[in-house]
Amino acid sequence: MYYLVDNDQRNSCLRVITGSHHKRHALHNAARKAHADNWSRYIDPGFLIYQSVPEEQALPVHVGDLVIGGSRLLHGSYANRSHQRRTVITLCFYPEFDSSPESIQAHLNQKQSRVSDWPLSAQRRVQHLVPNYNGQK
Repeated sequence: MYYLVDNDQRNSCLRVITGSHHKRHALHNAARKAHADNWSRYIDPGFLIYQSVPEEQALPVHVGDLVIGGSRLLHGSYANRSHQRRTVITLCFYPEFDSSPESIQAHLNQKQSRVSDWPLSAQRRVQHLVPNYNGQK
């Protein structure tokens, strides 16, 4: 993630759960599907994923900072309590699709299915990048 503005806890900096990429955390049970659509809308402030936990670590950043992390690390951002936008460029790395095991191909295929929700003009621009999966899973 490449940050285009300064971020701290007041304006939605990243927070991570220390060690969650090595062992299960209680939030794994609450957050069964990563990046669920309704989470970003903050509909239920009492929901466990929005609560602070002792293992939580805030990652304040400055303009131009780059944060590299693994997707297995439980992460999210604090609520934005300012009028400033949290502007960040997020890039994801995926393994080479064709040489990945079928289970990985199936998983990545589920992730790319969101492209079908994009405007048609955007779909056309990225269609050549979308892997073709015809497997069983």
